[in-house]
Amino acid sequence: MSFVKDYMIRDFKIIRGDLSPQDAIAFFTDSSFGVIENADQQSICVVRMAEIEAAIAQGTPDLMHILPDTSILQVGHDVEMQAVVNSPLLTTLVQTKALVTNDSDEIVGVLTKAEIQRFLKSGQTYQKGVTLGTEQNSNLGGERLAGNFRPLMAYYICRVCRYRNALDAEQVQVINGSSTNSLSCQNQNPAVQPHALKLS
Repeated sequence: MSFVKDYMIRDFKIIRGDLSPQDAIAFFTDSSFGVIENADQQSICVVRMAEIEAAIAQGTPDLMHILPDTSILQVGHDVEMQAVVNSPLLTTLVQTKALVTNDSDEIVGVLTKAEIQRFLKSGQTYQKGVTLGTEQNSNLGGERLAGNFRPLMAYYICRVCRYRNALDAEQVQVINGSSTNSLSCQNQNPAVQPHALKLS
């Protein structure tokens, strides 16, 4: 039996989103990931050094302006890899890397598409023929369990304020266009004006 902690990459650094790309580059090695945090110390995206270098070339003022993902995945380190493979969120790993947390909800690693494929090729999965497609699936899967047994879950990042919004299944349907209603961003900071959740 394999667990997320057996496949997660431990080579990452937490980086403040208000840093300039030039300052952030010092946190990287060739193989590491950067986990960017917003002003509320929420992890909002995972980047590679190449993305930081591109931001420098483009004259981007800070890391909050290179946000590549509208959602972020998170999974507990003691979750079975089979549960990740079976999750309706699996295809989202094509575009979004998952953050791995421990039972204290601290980030302890990054789970990538390549590591999922390595598990699938290991012969340990009992669901044969699973592939990582290119179509993003935004369904929320599994129950919201605490700590290290938390299954693969998604959070949506507001492009206005970069706040990380936790949405239930009904709210996800709104995002997927099955409702004409709009969602409000969950940011409760009194310095931020109330606004609609903007995903792109």
